[in-house]
Amino acid sequence: MQYLVLRLASKSTFGSRYGGDSMLGKDEFLLYCARLSLPKEAQEYLNRIRSGPPSRRVEGRAGNVTVRYPSRKMGCTIQAESHRNELATIYDLEHDRDVLEFYDQPEPIRLSYLTPSGRQVSPWHTSDYIALRIGCVGWEECKTEEELQRLARQQPNRYLRVDDQWHCPPGERAAEAFGFYYRLRSSAEINWTYQRNIIFLEDYLRCDCPVVSEPVVTLVHSCVVKEPGISLLDLLNATKAEGVSSDDIYTLIATERLFVDIRRFPLAERERVPVFHSEEIARSLDVSIEAAWSPLYRQPRTVHIVAGAAVVWDGKPLTLLHRGETMTSFRGEDGNLVELENQVFETLVKQGKITGLPQQERSGLPEEARLILARARKKDLGEANRHAEAVLAVLAGQEPPTPVDKRKLRNWKSRFLAARQKWGNGYIGLIRRWWLQGNHQTKLPQVSAELMSEYIVDRHEDLRQKGAKHVWGDYVNACEERGIPPASYPTFAAAVRNRPRHDQC
Repeated sequence: MQYLVLRLASKSTFGSRYGGDSMLGKDEFLLYCARLSLPKEAQEYLNRIRSGPPSRRVEGRAGNVTVRYPSRKMGCTIQAESHRNELATIYDLEHDRDVLEFYDQPEPIRLSYLTPSGRQVSPWHTSDYIALRIGCVGWEECKTEEELQRLARQQPNRYLRVDDQWHCPPGERAAEAFGFYYRLRSSAEINWTYQRNIIFLEDYLRCDCPVVSEPVVTLVHSCVVKEPGISLLDLLNATKAEGVSSDDIYTLIATERLFVDIRRFPLAERERVPVFHSEEIARSLDVSIEAAWSPLYRQPRTVHIVAGAAVVWDGKPLTLLHRGETMTSFRGEDGNLVELENQVFETLVKQGKITGLPQQERSGLPEEARLILARARKKDLGEANRHAEAVLAVLAGQEPPTPVDKRKLRNWKSRFLAARQKWGNGYIGLIRRWWLQGNHQTKLPQVSAELMSEYIVDRHEDLRQKGAKHVWGDYVNACEERGIPPASYPTFAAAVRNRPRHDQC
């Protein structure tokens, strides 16, 4: 029997089935079940799974290597029957924010279906995993594409394909009785670019990985804000002279303090990987260059079928050489020639398996536009993304994705077109510039402001460290004695927060 044990020092031990970093507590689990309206039978089933060991141990066979994966999320070892198929599902579940908990080899369930001969059978079935997601719970079964095609011929009432998606009707019926879902995962669905990236980045999620200092974070962020979409290679070169190591950059990516779309761009090809300050900025720029895809649904980019166009297939870059009547030719980085039938090529493009490379206009913003983008808050970018999708739909002669008031839509369209004419980028005009709104001039008299600073320094930031509210009361009394208007407590508290930290005891 062969085993592959993945080592990850995120916890001291991995022997327990219960007690991970992000697992639900007892009361949280009860609230979770109530929110999903799970029946009593389903709650009891989940309780047995959460408190007990796996229903069986996976075994290695010819052609597969079993895996014991130490899950940081679960605080225990998770089994995978194949290091090429099921392990990919573990990585997806481990790093999916939507997944709260997941368990391997849960308690078996009874399936019922007809054989090709018409005989009713009801075998016991143990799914590979069960996942507790934010909005649903369900079983997840992993099969290779080849195995599913073979099983569909042998057991057509148990495995079938509808609209390019595999289904298990008896599993879905059994899940429905529990209020669960049942998902059949094919190996053809695996995003190998994401898998390679996440395996590489896991080393930077270890608990013993050094913390990146704040000065380094500030320096890196300033480079990315100045040039949104800077390539990973250029960012590494630009910060190397300032003493920033590649490990610092990769740690920031792994901990999501820098954003890279690791589902689309292989980190090994650093010159082709765009880096952003946040996901919102990345999405906003995808909208702003009016690319032929929707960032909300992550549809593939348009592939330009012209000689010299660059595309990506299975994480590898190719250069389009020639488009003939029946064949399309490409050259790989190693210089080898790759030829595909036009019909095959078009199918791969439609499926999103061959995609175009990102546009390079993302860093060509004028300085004023870059400053607006840099100062925008997360909620401002999210709002601008929604407005931009509505405007782009109207400009394309379509209806907005969601109903919008006509007056608002005219306003957004006007701002979009004005910004596109001014900066060559309509999206920037849709960002709410909160720093220009309201009267930012202080209304507090100078003498009151000076007295407030004096009280903060002498009575709050001294060794006795009196509370801010107590000092504010003394300050109000002093203002009344002198006949000057005092600052309100929120203004006083804001002044305390804005004081340099190194000046406070």
